[in-house]
Amino acid sequence: MSLSKKYTVIIAEDDIFQRQVLIHFLKEVNNLEIIDSVSSGERLVESYKRHNADIIVIDIGLHKKDGITAAKEILSFSTPQIIVVTGNTDRDNLLIGYELNFVGYILKPVDKLKFIRAIQEAVKRTEARLLTSIASVNQAEVRWINCRYKYRDQQIPEHLIVHIKKEDKYLSHIHLADGGIVKTSTTLKEIEKQCSNNVFRSHKSYLVNIKYIRAVYANIHTPGSYDITLSNSMDVLPLSSKYYPDYLAKIRLRDNPKIE
Repeated sequence: MSLSKKYTVIIAEDDIFQRQVLIHFLKEVNNLEIIDSVSSGERLVESYKRHNADIIVIDIGLHKKDGITAAKEILSFSTPQIIVVTGNTDRDNLLIGYELNFVGYILKPVDKLKFIRAIQEAVKRTEARLLTSIASVNQAEVRWINCRYKYRDQQIPEHLIVHIKKEDKYLSHIHLADGGIVKTSTTLKEIEKQCSNNVFRSHKSYLVNIKYIRAVYANIHTPGSYDITLSNSMDVLPLSSKYYPDYLAKIRLRDNPKIE
């Protein structure tokens, strides 16, 4: 199974010209989305906590907090793929990169081919990790969701459902982890009744699987409402104030499961 999704990238580079070069190279790679570019290590950590990007392209000589220190801080709580692009030839930094399992350590001036190969390797590692996570589900523990479309019944494993969007009164789209979309006329209410606590209603037109949530942050245009970003999609889903308490309850239940 292959995944049809965009992989997110943050660039941490204090030199404006070098940053534009990297952006130009990245635009030549399919299925990538540059979600932020920063010039300091402190801003990199802040940006990563907000976006939880799949890939980080990082220079060592960043302002305020150097690239190695920022990378170590991020790796203390998450596991993005990291590619170093730097003019620093210090052997100690190279060894640190090896110990931290960086995807690549590329010296400036950046060779386009080497850089793109490193990016492709980072995408490959990210996809492999997600596929392993999906495949690791014990078949005996699979919860099957029954739905119907045009008088045909179908069953979908809950753990492969990323989110479900109601398109109109008689149609909803079930978005899957492999990038596929399944049409159904089964209502969100009927689907929700079949789901575990991992799936919750974020909005009157959306059901979301918390396993695929990357981050939740306040919507700057609508006070009291929130936006949901996903770990394997560039879609941004709404989380209304009405359903926010339910989201928090589901998160607490996930982190502190009840023992029967």
